[in-house]
Amino acid sequence: MERRDFLRRSTLLTGLVASGGWPASRLLATQGGAGATLEPLQRRAELANARAFPGVLLHFLLRSAETGGTFALFEGRGVPGMEPPPHTHTREDETIAVHDGRFWFRIGDVELEAGPGDVVFMPRLIEHEFKVLTDEMRVSVLISPGAFGEFFWQISHPVESLEIPPPSTAPPSPEELRRQGELLASYGLLPAGATVGDAG
Repeated sequence: MERRDFLRRSTLLTGLVASGGWPASRLLATQGGAGATLEPLQRRAELANARAFPGVLLHFLLRSAETGGTFALFEGRGVPGMEPPPHTHTREDETIAVHDGRFWFRIGDVELEAGPGDVVFMPRLIEHEFKVLTDEMRVSVLISPGAFGEFFWQISHPVESLEIPPPSTAPPSPEELRRQGELLASYGLLPAGATVGDAG
């Protein structure tokens, strides 16, 4: 970049920050400040980044720490029976891009069906749920901010193949329910019927 062009852009950015039109953090990122600590990355779904829990195979493409906490991104393949009960996120928004399969979603009072090519945005503080309507599905999931992506890492385990494990048929034990409840609460996730004031 020529020096004259650099000075022109720097003056413009400084003016935007001073007027409140641009956050100072963005100025730092463009000029090699805080944002410069992040590394460029390229990932694809493969065995090295795969983990699983009953009914779901996940590929952790970008974890929260790798994006400075701004988002987490993973790909998921799953089968009916893997769906979580209705719940509310209090700290993050969730976006699902459907690649294969069909879904039914309920987001607050809105019900919809989604298939390949559809993107569904589920804002925080609105209770939601979904059902898989086909024998198998494949999605990309974006969580923003990204901290809740670590929940899926904590409940999953490494795998030796890319087969989707079968969903669990046995009910969880009281101890498993207690541990899961504590983990969900630590991420500010609320079960069906709870209000935002119940979040820890």
